[in-house]
Amino acid sequence: MKTIRKITAGIFLTIGFMFLLNGAAEIFDPNSDAKKSSNIFVGSLMLGVPATAIGGYMVIGLRSDHRKALAAAQALTQARIQKDLEWLFLEMVEENNGKIAAIQFAMLADLSYEEAKAFLDQRAIKLNANFSVDENGRIFYEFHL
Repeated sequence: MKTIRKITAGIFLTIGFMFLLNGAAEIFDPNSDAKKSSNIFVGSLMLGVPATAIGGYMVIGLRSDHRKALAAAQALTQARIQKDLEWLFLEMVEENNGKIAAIQFAMLADLSYEEAKAFLDQRAIKLNANFSVDENGRIFYEFHL
């Protein structure tokens, strides 16, 4: 369907530009009759402008549809990433008996430290987790199983 719309838009634009160029060429033709030239010019405008406008409108619609499709694809990708992060988080909580370090989560999730810390902070608030610090100064999130 999209291919048909693209082809139709191209046909309308081509026909419209052909009529408009024909009218412009007739105006600047020194060998043509003035009355005939004006009639051809008006006819070219009457046929060329609507065809070009319809083709342009179709192109704008296609661009809008494309942007919406890209936004939907990005939203789907974000949802998948969020789901994968949530799954990794739950696996780590289970494997480590509820004790997770932000740097550990960042490395496994392939996130920056700040992103991992923000994610864990959100989960800590949501799940009422505790915090602890080891002798090396690393902060651990302690989630209750």
